[in-house]
Amino acid sequence: GKVTHFVGVLNDITETRNYQEQLERQTNFDLLTELPNRNLLQDRLQQAVALAQRQKHIVAVAFLDLDNFKFVNDSLGHHVGDRVLCEISTRLSTLIRESDTVARLGGDEFLILMEGIAEPAAASSVADKILENLRDIPLSLEHEFFVGVSIGISIFPQDGDDSATLIKHADVAMYRAK
Repeated sequence: GKVTHFVGVLNDITETRNYQEQLERQTNFDLLTELPNRNLLQDRLQQAVALAQRQKHIVAVAFLDLDNFKFVNDSLGHHVGDRVLCEISTRLSTLIRESDTVARLGGDEFLILMEGIAEPAAASSVADKILENLRDIPLSLEHEFFVGVSIGISIFPQDGDDSATLIKHADVAMYRAK
């Protein structure tokens, strides 16, 4: 009888795929809090603005900054600061709607993207809810201290029609709030 030979080449691409996924996570997500980072946020914000332009919707951008965070890091150490950031991230994630995005821009700055809202007042009520929830709650670590939050909001289309302008105006509004 005739003998058939097979030559098989097996490549294990698991490691390569894992590496690619890891790179993608580092590109789009904050490593500490696992929230979307500035990169992914800007991408989502551009898409939200494009959609809102077509559908005549409003998009709100809320810029959050923790008050006295430098004091926490300097006096209690970065490990405590990191736990505070993770705690805030968790709380923010539970306070927003499924369709909203909460991102960490870096340091103690967070940004919330609210899509498909009917009017600017809806964004303000979300901000109020966040302030209420993050106000006088001691972050239950070994240390009892309070972290305040300042929030500024910008609205598409009246405060800007591109992501950079909207983020900048929300940032300016947040500084006014401080």
